[in-house]
Amino acid sequence: MQVDAKTEEDTPRARTPSLTKKAMELWALDRKQCKLAAAMGQLKDGKIPSHADVLLEALVKHESEMNMQEERAVERERRKRELDLRRQKTLEERRAAVANKQEVILEKKVARANERVETLEMRRRLKENDEQHLLELKATQQQYRRERERFELVEREWIKQDARNKSMQEREAIRRVHAHHRQMADYQLEEETQSARRDEKVERLKSEQTLKERRDPQVMRADPGSPAVMMGHSKSVIPYANQQRPWAFRLSRWQHAD
Repeated sequence: MQVDAKTEEDTPRARTPSLTKKAMELWALDRKQCKLAAAMGQLKDGKIPSHADVLLEALVKHESEMNMQEERAVERERRKRELDLRRQKTLEERRAAVANKQEVILEKKVARANERVETLEMRRRLKENDEQHLLELKATQQQYRRERERFELVEREWIKQDARNKSMQEREAIRRVHAHHRQMADYQLEEETQSARRDEKVERLKSEQTLKERRDPQVMRADPGSPAVMMGHSKSVIPYANQQRPWAFRLSRWQHAD
């Protein structure tokens, strides 16, 4: 049985220097950034920077980055021009292909036109031959058959349309009858409701008028057995003739205060 021995590089002691190195690199970078920030602050204040080497290194790095950006911009512009050229070339090729296709289509149309001319010429020669009568008879039979089919189709359509019109008229008549009955029922119900309301209003007005007349001080004083007269409350009641109501309801015989 073979056991794999750990090498010196796999031990934690062997990995420690690499971590320490990374930590020292980060610390140096942080220190360099602090020096650069201090130098920039001194330069903005009009003073001579104390860490000129760090500032010079940053300027050189910035210049190199700017140069790289310019080179990238030039490269992008070059690629864009190449892409535009390829697109233009592709567009020209497509236009040429479309033009060639149109030429082929035009040639086919011309060929079909020539073929139709030849066919017409051949038919003309056939009519001049002995088979002219047979062709005319066949054409006449076909025309008669087409006319008969067209007439039958028109007749069937006319019958269907007439049936539809009659059905629509019957449905409209039934609908109007039902609508008339419904309107008459609604009108009768409305009339009954209005009549009941009017009767109720008349009864209410009559009862109110009777109650007002009974509560009139003069009427109560005319009644010897009235509780208001016996208790002496009739003088505190406003006379019926002076109450707030339209002029047409005032009694002409009661024009003075009670």
